[in-house]
Amino acid sequence: MQGWLGIHSNSINSITDFDGVGVLGAVSPICSYAEGWTNVSSLALSGDELAVCADGVLHVFVPSQGVTRIVKGSDCLPISSQAVNVSWSGKDVLFCEEHSVKLFESGAVAVIADHSKGDSDGSQSHSKLCQPIGICVEFDRNICVTDSGSGAVKLINRPMTGIAEFL
Repeated sequence: MQGWLGIHSNSINSITDFDGVGVLGAVSPICSYAEGWTNVSSLALSGDELAVCADGVLHVFVPSQGVTRIVKGSDCLPISSQAVNVSWSGKDVLFCEEHSVKLFESGAVAVIADHSKGDSDGSQSHSKLCQPIGICVEFDRNICVTDSGSGAVKLINRPMTGIAEFL
């Protein structure tokens, strides 16, 4: 396996070769993160940008520029203070928090799946999530969400008007 990312002592590293048991190649630091970050819960790499979910706040690191920025909305405030996981959907940032899955695109946050706490299928305005903690995107179209509160995996079809269904 190549290009594995890991977190160790306030730095995010790239490992060139990893056989599932041990490190075979060189460990190269990608970036360091602030001492104040006590809980880095998720990473997602897209091209030259690394999205990091730390202490509920979403950050984007651009290695070529050596800059880390907090993802902010049009009101200049962080888009989340309770995010637990992050993923990329094209150039947009997708994240889980509390009972919802949200997408940050074009400076605004759109709710993809959220209504209230629960575990029912349905449209974006009627689906319910207990505690979404994991998220991944397939071909920038289908979104899979692990819901630890209900013990289920939910598939959300895009476009945003798609239906959320338990697998």
